[in-house]
Amino acid sequence: RFVLPANANLDTVCIGAHNLGSSGHAASVSYATTLNGAFTLFATGQSPTEDTAMMFHIGTSISIREIKITLAGTGDAFIGSVYAGIALQMQRPFFAGHTPLPLSAVTSRYSSMSEGGNFVGEEIRRLGYKTSADWSNLENDWYRFYFQPFVKSARTLPYYFAWNLLQYPLDVGYCKTSEDISPSYGVKTRLNVSFSMVGFG
Repeated sequence: RFVLPANANLDTVCIGAHNLGSSGHAASVSYATTLNGAFTLFATGQSPTEDTAMMFHIGTSISIREIKITLAGTGDAFIGSVYAGIALQMQRPFFAGHTPLPLSAVTSRYSSMSEGGNFVGEEIRRLGYKTSADWSNLENDWYRFYFQPFVKSARTLPYYFAWNLLQYPLDVGYCKTSEDISPSYGVKTRLNVSFSMVGFG
């Protein structure tokens, strides 16, 4: 349960760095508009089968004072990250060529070989995901007002990313970007921007 210092307009709640899929827990998010008020379901609950990030999003923001996350299941479960706020909606959609984050595994391994060069075994050191995003013809004023604050935040903080929540609601990542994001001018005063991201697995 999270009690905000004052009411805030929210349309998105994200959960990441969890084990809800492997532990067999369902998750739901509810909210109260006043301190100690009645809770209402925020968005449809989810029953993940994997431990990838989840995003709960609604079409219109609500003034919220308290947020409650409820888990249903048996045994131990944990959640390492919860974000809530107004989702940044891009001015232009993706068209073709995007690689969905949950389908783009990046795996670090320890490999063991015998002195004779035979394969002995392999252990996974770290799991993750990697993809990129690019947009073209973003209006200059829109980029500076809406997207540049995200660029500054992404220098030091992770973020949640979904490329098409309506058609692919499971393609959500809890991500970070290792390099600075820089745009370039394309047609007239329109900006193009692209960057790579790594999702925590």
